[in-house]
Amino acid sequence: MKKLLSFLIIVFCFSVIGESQNIDTTELFSPQWISYKMKVKGNINKENYVFQLFYVNRIDSIIYINFHISGIEIGRLTATPEEVIFVNKVKYEYYQGEYDHLISRLNYPLNFYTLQNLMNGTPNEELLNNPLITILYEYETEKGTVSFFKKINIEIPLIQMNFMGEVSHLKFNVPGPTTIKIPEKFTPIKF
Repeated sequence: MKKLLSFLIIVFCFSVIGESQNIDTTELFSPQWISYKMKVKGNINKENYVFQLFYVNRIDSIIYINFHISGIEIGRLTATPEEVIFVNKVKYEYYQGEYDHLISRLNYPLNFYTLQNLMNGTPNEELLNNPLITILYEYETEKGTVSFFKKINIEIPLIQMNFMGEVSHLKFNVPGPTTIKIPEKFTPIKF
């Protein structure tokens, strides 16, 4: 409650002196949870994809992503700093393990914090300065005071990949699902 009151006082003071447009809200507002829905359109090697995702992140702890097409779930992913679990519900297979296999497959140094920064619109220097990937965000003030990205465009020319996403139903500090159960009939993904 004290943090919220302090935040509101600071915002009010800056708005009174006419500086509210230049406030760095990342210093003032640090949510423990972020969740949103995203419509995604894109292509890999000229093959088009359209899907939606539901994203939940408990900051620095866990990421949960549910992928679906027209309401039909096609996959789920949970990531922690230690491991990744991905369940492909179309091919009845899964991956559970460390990031090493994904790094070798993607040829990119992916880890929990890189994924979190990418999905939360706060890319780190590693993402911004990587010549193999281009990331563009379009930011919008959400809920009156907090700036969060509304659109993202990711391009990786090496694998002819381009994806554009649009965020909706953004929520802060609302816990969401964070677990995956791997069905017994699913088989491990072989790398």
